Amino acid sequence: MKVLVTGATGLLGHHIVFQLVKSGYTVVCFVRKTSNISYLKELGVDFYFGDLLNSLDLYESTKSVDIVINAAAETSPHFNRVRDYEQLNIDAPKILYRCAEIHKVSRFIHVSSAAVFGQEHHENPATEQSSISEPFKRIAYVKSKQIIQNWLLSQSPQSSIKLVIVNPSFMIGPYDLKPSSGALLEMVIRNKLVVIPPGGKSFIHVGDVAKAIIASIQYGKHQECYLLTNHNLKFNEALPGIARQLGLRRRFFHIPKPLLLLAGFIGSCLSQLGINNRLTYYNVKSLCLDNFYDSTKAQIELKLTFSDLEKAVDEYVLWRDYDENLTRKAS
Repeated sequence: MKVLVTGATGLLGHHIVFQLVKSGYTVVCFVRKTSNISYLKELGVDFYFGDLLNSLDLYESTKSVDIVINAAAETSPHFNRVRDYEQLNIDAPKILYRCAEIHKVSRFIHVSSAAVFGQEHHENPATEQSSISEPFKRIAYVKSKQIIQNWLLSQSPQSSIKLVIVNPSFMIGPYDLKPSSGALLEMVIRNKLVVIPPGGKSFIHVGDVAKAIIASIQYGKHQECYLLTNHNLKFNEALPGIARQLGLRRRFFHIPKPLLLLAGFIGSCLSQLGINNRLTYYNVKSLCLDNFYDSTKAQIELKLTFSDLEKAVDEYVLWRDYDENLTRKAS
């Protein structure tokens, strides 16, 4: 079977392609001409060089493929309006889905976000039945992911395509070229003083997310969403734990919630003046909450087992050192 993967050069995209090749699928990676495809080239995959904002490229790329995995997204935390995410996170997936319909693709797997089920107050971790609440529904990135997820679910009952949506939490692991979520690890690795917010996050090895996506090809149910997460940890557990694992002596500053919210208020004021930044009020408010999720449904229906967070951290650091050595040699 032939699978088209968008976002193939991203953190998750790399792992999806690796797992597809390992599982015997023929893979076509949708990439820009300027993308770094050095790691993907080693896998013997095919490439479609195009622009996700070009409808013709989306149409051509979906010809003669059996499955589409849409892992492309604008994830920058610096944008504070939904329209800043609209083209890539909403418009492109809509057109991609329509093109897949035209070419009678059998399955469309869309990568969403666990945050679309985020809640401000809950005694137990959120599930696929949870309704989004503040501050998550006020965060522009999350809102964009919620809009396209709802649109896909509204279209699929009339479509011949089987739709599966996966909702990963905070992913850690190698091949984080930007880095994206690896920025959290870099904060511990590079800084002697580490700031700890009051809340917590839900962590998962990015490789486990990729395995779940491949499993959803066989086991995923039509029109179902699957939360993908493993470790629910307070920041004051996770960050010192990472430092201990890596043998790093770090000092930690537990930033008070009022001070963090004040910084967010200032950040929102700057945003209103056209100065984009990640420290907006609702972004920092989410850091004050225990942003925890439950992946029981995915583990049962997709037949999954997950790796320890320590493995994800170790693999990120090993890859990071290897990549830095390659960069130094190339220069």
